[in-house]
Parts: sequence; structure tokens; C-alpha cells
Amino acid sequence: MNLLFGFSGRIGRLHWWLAQLVVIPVIILASLGVIAPFAHAAMSDDSAIDNTRLSVILVVVAVVVLIVWINIASTVKRFHDRGKSGYWFLIVFVPYIGAIWQLVECGFLAGSPGSNSYGSPPGSGGSSSYGDLAEEIAGYSEPQQRSTSVAKAVMATPRQTAQLRQPSPSRFGRRGVS
Repeated sequence: MNLLFGFSGRIGRLHWWLAQLVVIPVIILASLGVIAPFAHAAMSDDSAIDNTRLSVILVVVAVVVLIVWINIASTVKRFHDRGKSGYWFLIVFVPYIGAIWQLVECGFLAGSPGSNSYGSPPGSGGSSSYGDLAEEIAGYSEPQQRSTSVAKAVMATPRQTAQLRQPSPSRFGRRGVS
């Protein structure tokens, strides 16, 4: 229920697309709810038609509110996953480019890696930092040397990790070097 109605936390692209696809069955059910009363009212007297119109308007308003709520909630959480404020949802009101911006930002761009101010990444199981993961790894009953080396590798900053992964410079294309 938090996926569709809550405004806190983060969701990934797949969940955002799934939340957007929930709207389709809701629209189908609402359209059936709109058509059925009119068909029934066509067979009865005029006072029933006025009551039917009022009930149809109420159903349509309720469905529109539900659809808008689901869209806003899922989009806010998707912007949280991108490391942005939920107020970025308001970009949809910018003429011509707002809806396209929202579609690209929420539907196609990856979320921020690791934890941000809105929580841990979706599907991480609640592990919020490298330090927590290192403590968890160090807590296992493995030999001390192995667990500390794993903990050091986990706690390394991204810059240190990138330095460890850089390949050695090749001599390809250099002249005069023997």
C-alpha cells in the first residue's frame, strides 16, 4: 500500500512503471461504472437520470483523485530515489517539456547509488551504509585476517576503490621506448 499511497522512501524504475500501470485497470473499472448507470437510467424515468448523473460525477471525481494520488506518490518516491526533493513533481506543470522531463527522469534514469537523505536504495534490505555492512561482515566467525580484509575493502571510499581498479599503463602507441 505504501507503494501506491505513501510519500516516504524510495522506489526504483520498475516499481514506478508498475504504479503507473495500476492506473489502467482503475480507468477501465471507472469507465464501466460510468456506462452502467447511464444504461440503467435510459430504461427508467427522468428523475432517475438526474440522480444517475450525480452519482456518475461523484464516481468520476473519486477515480480522478485516486489516479492523481497514485501518480504523485509514486513520482515523489522516484524523485527521492534520484536524490531530489519530491517537489520536483511540480515539473509536470511546465508547459511542453514538463511531462517529458518527468517521464525521462522517473522512467528511464537510474537512481542514486547507496543511501541518500531519503533512505537506503530500494531492495537493499535496510543496510544503510558501508560501515553497517562492514560490521555485519566482521561479526561472522571467520578467521580474523580474512574478515578484516573484507571489512577494509567494504569500508574503502569510492576514490580508493577506483584507484585499486585502475589498470597499469600500457606502452601501446609510444615511440622510442624500449
